[in-house]
Amino acid sequence: MVYVLEFSTTKFVEDQILVIEVMNNVQKLCKLSDGYAVSEPTSKFGWTFFSIAINSNLYLAISQEFSDMIKKAKGNKPEEKFNNFISDFFESQGCKIRVKFVDEEI
Repeated sequence: MVYVLEFSTTKFVEDQILVIEVMNNVQKLCKLSDGYAVSEPTSKFGWTFFSIAINSNLYLAISQEFSDMIKKAKGNKPEEKFNNFISDFFESQGCKIRVKFVDEEI
């Protein structure tokens, strides 16, 4: 299973570097590698959009590593809580981006 997050930014180059850096640090913390893939960007109306596909191993590892923070995140459904946690986490790392949980793919 793959979990897809869509990122929106007006400063693509800077934010993509930060997103990849943060994701690499999260993988190290979770003792995993190759847990995500970044899509090619598309631009519209001054915004750039790109997605990150997170594999199930990394998703579960993040959910376990940050379980207390995820439980405290806004939202009723687990996907909403995870999305809000990820948004807040990236913002705390200096990324001023919007994150949206897009889909789960098998």
